[in-house]
This record gives sequence, C-alpha cells and structure tokens, in this order.
Amino acid sequence: VDVARSGNIDNNKTIVTVVEEIHAKNGLIKELRLVNMFLISNQLSFTAQTCVIKKIQRQYTAKIVIVDANGLGRGLIDELLKPNIDLATGEEYEAWDTVNGDVKSDYRNAKPILFDEWQDAVKIWGTIRKACDDNPDSVGGYYLTGSASKKINTPHTGTGRITEITMYPMTLWET
Repeated sequence: VDVARSGNIDNNKTIVTVVEEIHAKNGLIKELRLVNMFLISNQLSFTAQTCVIKKIQRQYTAKIVIVDANGLGRGLIDELLKPNIDLATGEEYEAWDTVNGDVKSDYRNAKPILFDEWQDAVKIWGTIRKACDDNPDSVGGYYLTGSASKKINTPHTGTGRITEITMYPMTLWET
C-alpha cells in the first residue's frame, strides 16, 4: 500500500497492489505475480481508506499487508491498528497489528501486518528466525521490504529463512 492524501483530485491516489507468491520446490519465493491493483481516492480520510484496504485484504484473504509507513503512511497505520466500521456499508473490520516497528495496536488478537523500511529495525531478523525455526512448514509468513541501497549489518544471514527478491520501480505505463 502506497498512501496518498490530497485536496487535488488529479493526482496522488493511494494504491493497493495485490500480488501472489509463486514458490519453488524448495519452498522459497521464486516469483511475485501481479493479481490486481486498486486506486483509492486521495480525498478519503485515513479511516475510509483503511476500510477499503481491509475489505481488499478480506476479499483476497491476504496473509500480510505491507504499508509504506513513511510520511502519510504513519496516519494510515494508526487507523489500521484500530477496529473500523465502514460507514457506507456498516461492515466491521478487526484491528490489525504490526510485525515490526515501535507502534503497536492496543487491541488483543490484532492481526499482524508488516510495513516498509525493515532496515530501521534489523532486530526483527532474530524474531523472524525464531518464528521460522519454530514453524518450519509455514513458508512466506513474513515480508521484509525496504529501500536500502547499502549493505545492512544484520544479526544473522537469513540463510534458509530469508530470500532476497530485487524489485524495480513501476514504469509510468504500469501506473
């Protein structure tokens, strides 16, 4: 999820991208396939945007939602951490929680989400290593995304647990 809010209706829409993981025989992710993309009006409040995002997550039964939490994304994260009611439909959505980061939900049983910039919280690797070791049959449970262009010192290499996938920016035509 890349977040936008603006009074100008001609630009800066929030975009939700749904991808499917394709796994190799060894269980590692070998490909990410684009399933769908949704543009959300930038004039909607964070609460309204949150309801749309939670509806998309429910529709696709997504295991994890990644939010660019820089800048405006912080406001969206605050709403995702709360239970929400879609005022247009009356549909109720449960609170989510973060997998990494310093902001946590105040609600019990909140569903985990992961947001961007893992390199600012490298200690998450230890938590993920333990979770992978405790649940070896659960592949693809965590996504670490970031914009680091330099080598980051991590507590371990991630061998057998973490696979690196290089992703490139979208072209103007793809947007």
